[in-house]
Amino acid sequence: YSLAAMFTILAGIVLSTVFSKKIFTGSDFDSKVGGLERLALFDHESSRRRSKLSFFAKRQRNRSGSLLVSNPTTSFSYTETFRLLQTRLQALIKNRGYKTLMITSVDEDEGRSTVAANLALTFARENKRVLLVEADMREASLAKILDCEKDLTVSIDEYILGEKGGELLPTPDYSKNLSLLICKNSVPDFENLLTSARMQSFMEEAGKYFDYIIIDTPPIAVRASRARCRPSPPRRTCSATS
Repeated sequence: YSLAAMFTILAGIVLSTVFSKKIFTGSDFDSKVGGLERLALFDHESSRRRSKLSFFAKRQRNRSGSLLVSNPTTSFSYTETFRLLQTRLQALIKNRGYKTLMITSVDEDEGRSTVAANLALTFARENKRVLLVEADMREASLAKILDCEKDLTVSIDEYILGEKGGELLPTPDYSKNLSLLICKNSVPDFENLLTSARMQSFMEEAGKYFDYIIIDTPPIAVRASRARCRPSPPRRTCSATS
C-alpha cells in the first residue's frame, strides 16, 4: 500500500507538470505563448546567494540577499541579462517614439516588481533620467525591494494629492539618476488616484523631464478578477401597455 501511494503521488506530480500551463523554460514560452517575441530569459537567481563581495554590498546599503543589479553579490549572468533586455527595449522605444514602459505579470509573486526595479536601475546606469512609478498600490513592495523604506520622504498618494507635491522626488544613494514615485503604505482606492486628472497632468510633465518612465502595474489576473466581481449596473427596462 505504501508503494502504491508513492507511485500514485509521483504519477500525479508528473501529470500536473506535463499538463501545467505555467512557463518554466524558453521552449514553454514559445509553445504556450505563440506570436509574441521573447526579449530575455532569466535563469533562477537565489536570494540567499553569498559572495566575497558581500562587504561592499553592505557599504552600498543594499541587502546582501537582494536581487538588484546594483548589488555586487548578484551573478554576472543575471546582471547581463537585464542589460541585454534594456538594450533591446531601448531600441524598440526609440524606433516607436515611446519613453514609458509598463511592467506587468499574469499573477502575483512572479517577479514583476523586481524586474521593474532592475530595469529602472539598468537604464539609470546609462546616464538616463529614469522615473520609477509604483502603480500597484494595493500591495506596495518597491520600497522594500529598493531598501529605501527609511529614506522614503514622500509617497505617491501624498505627492499626487498635493499634500507633499512641492518636495523633490527621492533618489536612492546607489543610483542618483533614478527618481522614485512609490508607496509607503498600501492605498485601497488607488485606481481612482491613477485615473485622476492630477495623475494625468503629472505624467505629462514628467514626460518632458525624464528620459524613461517605468510603471510597475498590478497583475492582469488580479485586475480581471476584480472586474468580474464588480456588480453590474441595473438595466433600465421600458414597458408599454395598451
